[in-house]
This record gives sequence, C-alpha cells and structure tokens, in this order.
Amino acid sequence: MVFLLSPQEWESDVEHTIITIGRYLMFHRQLQGITVKQLANHLHISQSVIEGIERGRVLSRGCSFNNYVNYADYIGISLRQLFKIALSSNPNDWDYIAYRKQERFEKVQKAIIELHDRGIDITCNTVSIATDISYHTLKWDKDCYKLIQNS
Repeated sequence: MVFLLSPQEWESDVEHTIITIGRYLMFHRQLQGITVKQLANHLHISQSVIEGIERGRVLSRGCSFNNYVNYADYIGISLRQLFKIALSSNPNDWDYIAYRKQERFEKVQKAIIELHDRGIDITCNTVSIATDISYHTLKWDKDCYKLIQNS
C-alpha cells in the first residue's frame, strides 16, 4: 500500500508505463498459453477490456485498477513485480520469466515427490498448496499441468 501511495518516478511518463505494463501482461499470458477469451471468461470481463489493458488503451476500453489486480493475480505475478519489470522498459529484461517458469517446474517436481512419499493425491489443488503457486498458474502452465496429470 505504501508503494501505491508514494510518489513514483514513473508517474511523469504514465502513458509509456501503461503501455509497457500491458505488453508485459500479454507476454506473460501468452507464455502460459492462456488465450484472451479464457482470461476474459475467468475474470468476468470482456475480451475488449483485456485487449485494452494489453495495448495500453485503458481509458477507451473501460478498464479499472481492479481488472489489473485480477489479471496480474491470475497469471501469478504481484503488482510490485509487475511495476518493477514494466518500469525496466526493456523487454530483454523479461528473460527472468523463462527462469521463473523453470524454477516453478522444479518446485512442482519436488512437491510431487513429497506428496507421493506422504501418500497424498497429486492434483493441481494439492500441488498448489504444497508449492504456494496459484492453482490457475499451475493449470495454465502446460508443462506443470502435464507433469501433475502424469503423476
């Protein structure tokens, strides 16, 4: 909350920041294999609003702060991370996503072994609880989901 209420350097170039945040969200969504339609259905908003967020046209598309919060939560990123990455203004810095994806996969592998050893059913829900990775992120990360389904 302090972060949101404190003056930030990026506020002088809000338009660029909004566009960069939208591009980053779209990049992350596509990386997870989530379609605009799937995301819109889950968030109970129109595809037009999703497209507005991703293109930085939030005023003409009826977007709200809550839509950003829900979008970021659904794809498994905090608002702090979102702003930090978006403010780097360099899509090459987004390589950390591939690292995070690998890190998430390894965390899921470890959790599956631990759950199996403890005799607990291996489902997206139990793996989510064991790893503290959101259920939706596990479900939409094709590699993690396949690993869970095959266990």
